Amino acid sequence: MAKVEIHHDFRQAFESIAEQFPEFENRLIADFTRFVDSDRMEYPDYFGRDSIYNWPHEAQREALSHIHIALPPRAFQAGSALQYRTNPRNPEQDACLVYCEHAVIKGRFLLLDFFYPGAHKKAQEERRMRYLAKQAAKFHDDW
Repeated sequence: MAKVEIHHDFRQAFESIAEQFPEFENRLIADFTRFVDSDRMEYPDYFGRDSIYNWPHEAQREALSHIHIALPPRAFQAGSALQYRTNPRNPEQDACLVYCEHAVIKGRFLLLDFFYPGAHKKAQEERRMRYLAKQAAKFHDDW
């Protein structure tokens, strides 16, 4: 079973969402664990595209990844493929979970941040992305 750890930046970023949807954080963590345990084959209707960041270079090098998330009570269209489940044109609905898998210990994950609202815009903030890549590097070095 996957081991999912929570970075303090994730908790901080998730505070406003937790106020609106008190049980959502636990549900998200449980569903993420199930998702990675199933080799990314089983996912809830509120999970969207799962992909690695390719910019900046440090983020790609540290395998910084993200999953698009539809916040409650929304869900992505039933039957739609994960790759089409995003909200780039609707910043108020645009959310994603930022995470990485340990470079050496497979099945060990770190939830780093939660981009909302305007996840696509936040992912273009170079300083923020470099910081998250640095946090991922520290996680990879911890073994």
